[in-house]
Amino acid sequence: MQFWTSRGFAVLDVDYRGSTGYGTAFRRELRDAWGICDLDDVCAGAEHLVAQGIVDSGKLAIDGGSAGGYTTLGALAFRDVFSAGCSLYGVADLGGLAADTHKFECRYLDRLVGRWPEDKAVYDARAPINSCDTLSCPVLLLQASCCRCLIAHPPGWLVGWLVGWLAFDRSVGRSVGLSVGHSRRRVRALTVWQYVRVVRVCKVKAEAM
Repeated sequence: MQFWTSRGFAVLDVDYRGSTGYGTAFRRELRDAWGICDLDDVCAGAEHLVAQGIVDSGKLAIDGGSAGGYTTLGALAFRDVFSAGCSLYGVADLGGLAADTHKFECRYLDRLVGRWPEDKAVYDARAPINSCDTLSCPVLLLQASCCRCLIAHPPGWLVGWLVGWLAFDRSVGRSVGLSVGHSRRRVRALTVWQYVRVVRVCKVKAEAM
């Protein structure tokens, strides 16, 4: 947080519905609603700041990693609120995640999205990778080179929206994410470059706590 505020960014860190620390009922609101409630909440948070006159509606950016990266990609593909975005190893293909994840999380999405493969149509409808043609702003994609269920290679119709595409080598013992110090520093530098290049922005962080 201090990294961003010390560089002139206003930051809204959203605990969208489904986050812990607000009671069982609040946490359960994300059941069968991942890709809906989280998008509504991050967009509502950003729009609230605009309504209060705290930020400029034309200078909003969103980023997040992993699940937060999925929310980021969804907000850019299915909403028209943000002017820039950065996905750090975000999930782009829900069906791919359900079919190819490791054993520990093999049924993780059953409560968040629906039964797999019975509810495949729901998975497809909420997968940002299937709606890149509706992207409303440039996006920077950052991920480890071996991450599964992400966007392994940007398809041709997505390239026009990309301001950057970079895959990092995986650190030893990790199957997802960017855990090496120099990779994290480079990620921060690239993200700042992205936001300043597109427009000086208020940053919304999409991350379940």
